[in-house]
Amino acid sequence: MIKKYSPVSLEVDTSVTPDDFAKLQKQIRRLQEENEILKKAMTIFARS
Repeated sequence: MIKKYSPVSLEVDTSVTPDDFAKLQKQIRRLQEENEILKKAMTIFARS
C-alpha cells in the first residue's frame, strides 16, 4: 500500500506516485479511444 503512494522521480523537481501514473495511463487510453471514435465519425460525415 505504501509503495502505491510513494513518489517516483521523473525529472528535476518532478515526481508522481505509481497510483497517479496508473490513473494517467487509464486517462490516456480513454482519450485515445475517443479520438478513434471521432476519426471514424469524421470519415462518415465527410462522405455525406
